[in-house]
Amino acid sequence: MYDIRLKQIECFLEVAETLNISKTAGKLYISQPLASKWIKSLEEELGCRLFERTKTGLVLTEEGRVLKDKWGHIYNELLRSIEDMHSAGKTAKGVIKIGCIEDFDLGKNVKDIIDGFKKANPEVEIELPVYGPKDLMEQLMKGQVDVAFHTTVDLNENCGVKMMDIAELSSCIAMSKDHRLAKHKKIEIKDLKDEVFYELALRESPRSFVKIRKMCEKAGFEPREIKEFHNISSLGMALRYQGVAVTLRESMASFKSDLKLYDIKDTKYNERLVLIYPKKNYSKLAERFSSFVKEFTA
Repeated sequence: MYDIRLKQIECFLEVAETLNISKTAGKLYISQPLASKWIKSLEEELGCRLFERTKTGLVLTEEGRVLKDKWGHIYNELLRSIEDMHSAGKTAKGVIKIGCIEDFDLGKNVKDIIDGFKKANPEVEIELPVYGPKDLMEQLMKGQVDVAFHTTVDLNENCGVKMMDIAELSSCIAMSKDHRLAKHKKIEIKDLKDEVFYELALRESPRSFVKIRKMCEKAGFEPREIKEFHNISSLGMALRYQGVAVTLRESMASFKSDLKLYDIKDTKYNERLVLIYPKKNYSKLAERFSSFVKEFTA
């Protein structure tokens, strides 16, 4: 009988994703030596190397890549089944976790949707966990949230989810009210060629990062510098003092009293707020909520 524990599998999958023992240890709330020990014992139990240790860091071996794909699906199914049983045990009808992006103004329409669903399903407990864009997607695919409100700027057709259109979002240029450009009534992308761009990190919002570069390229320049921030809160706080950002107006709702926002008139750069849920193996409550949203927005 193989001596492989669930925590070892979780540790392997996290290291396979981050390729960083230290980050994995922090995320799992264990020590770095313990994480390394789990990976080593797993390799010994399986009789193969899962990672190559190079000068630049860890790299998955071919065996490691195969195992990541196979175990990833199995582990997600296991988590989902545990969550389903946990929800069923809490109440007769369960708990629905509706994921949201941190510091993002979902608007009255979404609040009306959630209020309407609660009124129609008073026995269902509603939780609204918040995450950064990338983490929200990961939590959805792991089954830690049932459905999520997300933006099209961070999604693509092949990301493994179904999307339901909710509302249009507005792209804008954001800066401090004390910024030298803030005295102008109108600002366009071309006016930012000498500015330092403050944006969400490539890891958090890769499509947004690419989009900004394309917008600048169309305006005839390359950003001289892009400073990355790992969440909307730190980005909004930094903009109060310096830098500019091309972002969504709804992302800056918590900071609008300190910032000057200029709408980008080219509507092709606008994004959509969407409801997302897994293409398969989603919970019954996710199905019920998505059906309610479809009727609500019809």
